[in-house]
Amino acid sequence: MKTLREFKLKKGTVLLLGIVIGILSLQACQQDEEMTIDSEEQAEEIELVENTTLAEDNSDQEVSLADLAELEVASSSQRSANCFTSTWDSESNVLTIDFGDGCVGPYGKERSGKILVSYVNEGTLYISDRIITFDNYFVNNIEVTGEIFIVRAEENENGNYQNTYTLTDFTLIYPNGNTFVSNGSRTREWIEGAGDGDPSTNKFQITGSLNGESTRGVNWSHTIVEPIIVDFSCLSNGSMLRTAGIKEVKFSLRNRERTRTVDYGDGSCDGSYTVTINNRVVTVEG
Repeated sequence: MKTLREFKLKKGTVLLLGIVIGILSLQACQQDEEMTIDSEEQAEEIELVENTTLAEDNSDQEVSLADLAELEVASSSQRSANCFTSTWDSESNVLTIDFGDGCVGPYGKERSGKILVSYVNEGTLYISDRIITFDNYFVNNIEVTGEIFIVRAEENENGNYQNTYTLTDFTLIYPNGNTFVSNGSRTREWIEGAGDGDPSTNKFQITGSLNGESTRGVNWSHTIVEPIIVDFSCLSNGSMLRTAGIKEVKFSLRNRERTRTVDYGDGSCDGSYTVTINNRVVTVEG
């Protein structure tokens, strides 16, 4: 006949065994998640991250192009090397940046069509908020549509100019018909090259978050958890703008919620960044 003490010991043993099995099962599930992310899924994840980076780079460049065109109009100068024509309409308060049928200009990309910059509030150069829209506008054969609202820059506590800009349905339309849509706001602090008219010296610190829908119909969002450095000097060797900073990308793929960490590096213009997928670190060439 089993004593009460023996029964308690066995009951405790069963409880301990249950806890151990639970822990092992949890670990197995985590390992199973890693094992079930095959090469096709990983390629989809990397494609999504690449699209977020391309959309960010493009929107940053369009904002910078508006700054550059504004400086040209204000100084009545036309620089043929820029391959676009800047026209200021004082009645409608619209700055038109026209790339014509296509040319390679600032930042080493082929552009065609028009960027339209509408000045609101005060309605004049420099001291106004602005809205950027696009007219039959293509960058490296990818059509760009949507809107960017830019709050005029003001000096912050660091002595740097800073402003926010908001993307509304900022869309990349690829030649195959796929689209990538971005929405959200970011803050841009101009840490180098402010107002010198030379796009290659511009360096910004970016914070904020975006969300949207990917070319595969995946809803995504990302938040910058460590300020991203955008360095326009990197474009001289064809590299992407982002050189440092970390963002977290969240999305649902194949009925599974996922969070991936994107690290843009140590500040060098190496044109690469890393994506952490579970315990794997994948290097992406920008």
